[in-house]
Amino acid sequence: MIVTDVKWQDKGGVWREGYYMENYLVENLVPIPHFLKQDRDVVGIISGQGQVRNGKCLGNETKVKILNKNKDIVDSKLLGDYKDGEILNTISWDFKKEKQVKSKSKIIKNKDKKKLYIVELEKGNKVRCSMDHKLFVKRKFYNNILELELKNIKVGDKLVSQRRIKLGVQKIQSSTIKSIIFDGEEESVDLNTPTHSNFFLNNGILSHNSTISMGIGYFCAWLISGGRMDLTKDENGKYLNPVVIKKPTKPVNFSFENLFYAPDDLIKGGKDLFDKYGKHQIQIYDETKGLDSAGTMKRTNQDLAYHFQTCGTYNHVILIVLPNFFKLNEDIATTRSMFLIDCYSDDNWERGLFNFYGPKDKEWLYFNGKKRIGVSAKYFSQKPTFFGSFMNWLPFDREEYEAQKREKLKERVFGSREQQIREMYWGVLSTLKANTNLTTKEIAEEISKLLFRDISPRILDAGLSNYQKYAEKHEKRGDVL
Repeated sequence: MIVTDVKWQDKGGVWREGYYMENYLVENLVPIPHFLKQDRDVVGIISGQGQVRNGKCLGNETKVKILNKNKDIVDSKLLGDYKDGEILNTISWDFKKEKQVKSKSKIIKNKDKKKLYIVELEKGNKVRCSMDHKLFVKRKFYNNILELELKNIKVGDKLVSQRRIKLGVQKIQSSTIKSIIFDGEEESVDLNTPTHSNFFLNNGILSHNSTISMGIGYFCAWLISGGRMDLTKDENGKYLNPVVIKKPTKPVNFSFENLFYAPDDLIKGGKDLFDKYGKHQIQIYDETKGLDSAGTMKRTNQDLAYHFQTCGTYNHVILIVLPNFFKLNEDIATTRSMFLIDCYSDDNWERGLFNFYGPKDKEWLYFNGKKRIGVSAKYFSQKPTFFGSFMNWLPFDREEYEAQKREKLKERVFGSREQQIREMYWGVLSTLKANTNLTTKEIAEEISKLLFRDISPRILDAGLSNYQKYAEKHEKRGDVL
């Protein structure tokens, strides 16, 4: 539906009012002002590494198991005979409940030619797919089923393959791969199955298939300012007339001052927003960079926990945007946050899709996903509460936003306060050595007296050398402020 009464100009120069947001997402955000009035804060998590969450390529002659109009399980037509975008009622495997379930899959036609390979099992089953298509494999040294691209699968692996396709609980079965043989190059097809991320072929083989934060942030700010949508439904659950019925009664506080790119800024910004506007403000913490190391992630978790402890009286809405949900600590990922929105791309790397996890599904995802290997396998470990799409919309000028973000991320090169102190320490020592006649040994002796412990000249030499390389690298890259 189209939400809010905000006016904006599209790429064609046309002025528009409101922006698109999924119906179910709207329903889950509307209660937020009510939560805030109970002296609570609201924490949401938005993750996603732009990963494709679909399968890749199957041969056009492939068939899958589907439900017909009589709800009987039958073979589909050749996938190549379906139209692009056509929806099929497929059969999937629910890994949590360990049973075969109904699902919906969307036909995706791939116009580019792909090299295809025939994977033959000892039982005689075959699948013809590309090297980047994902299948489900059982290996002895893992307790869980692995979701792997064909290029990482070898002869002798056990592929998940059910002898009988029937809805309900069954023991998952497998069959050993007999051969993998190249079989030509041609256009191909695949299925996008958002709910369970897999589908059964007709031969029983199981196959795989930070803009949204701005939209959510603005919508929450709009609701807090008094804006209201008509969400009346008919007897079938459809919205009768989802339009704005009440415009905000006070200014919508959402601008660049609501965006933060470092934990220190988030903590300070929470107080600044409270002092300037009062309670119930929006904070978007965008940790799109800097979560590569365990040390950085540990510090980020500590800073977030501290912020939640100290900002309780502010009752803000805090949206955490980060690449990988599973790198958050357990308390923040499960009990402290209300929802998770995981963003991903389609088979053509087009962004704008998401899975939404409510409190219970989010908790199951976190604990089940921790047991799996690989980012996609982790996110596939739990069925989302619902899924949908979002539009590429920002509540302010895009070029100005990108410039501001680059500047903030440039500042982050210098890291936390502790890192800045270390850099200043080495900078002072470097200046001292360059502008005095003191040797490294003499500097080490003076520092040892001040710190009441021995400092090795060798450690100082190594530290000064590393600092010099660090300074040269960032000066060359243009990071120096």
